[in-house]
Amino acid sequence: MSVDNAEFLIQRSGSQYTCEGSDLYSKIQATDLFAIYRSGTLYRGTKDKIQDADYLVCMDGSVTKKVLGSLVKPLLDPPSPLSGTGNATLSGTFQVGFTLSVGTIPTFTGGVSPVVYEYQYQKSAGAGAWQGFDGPWAQYDPDNLPSVPTLLLPAVTENQYIRLQVRATDSDGTQVIRAGDAYGPIAAA
Repeated sequence: MSVDNAEFLIQRSGSQYTCEGSDLYSKIQATDLFAIYRSGTLYRGTKDKIQDADYLVCMDGSVTKKVLGSLVKPLLDPPSPLSGTGNATLSGTFQVGFTLSVGTIPTFTGGVSPVVYEYQYQKSAGAGAWQGFDGPWAQYDPDNLPSVPTLLLPAVTENQYIRLQVRATDSDGTQVIRAGDAYGPIAAA
């Protein structure tokens, strides 16, 4: 269990529920009460009452656990703004009928959880005017590069430039797009 996926015990308006650690910032209200152990005593307190040395009660499946307050407090603070670095790169033979692989993908950090990561293969006859040609935007797992599939270059890419465009969108609607490196023109079969 990590602090991000721990299910914290919360009380709101007399009702009990759990909230996953990664969702604390976006879901916790100022008057919500946490189950807190301090100096061997269990009590309820709002997020502004949590001290670094406190232990907060959480669940890992059906097992009750405690997490140190200093590890939980950062989850209650606003996240850093969503940002991205790097470009998507492709490798292979840039010719119709050949398969390309993803070399690298941009890295995104920050944003309000959950963040959705998507990619789209795009083509252009020259500078600008990029359009998707292999389907709509598709989700991928940023921790699993093979989740972005290889691309068999179709005839529509002949004499075109291609790139892999990548974007991340957080739950507040903030979107960051990282343009991929352009390759081409694509050779005929």
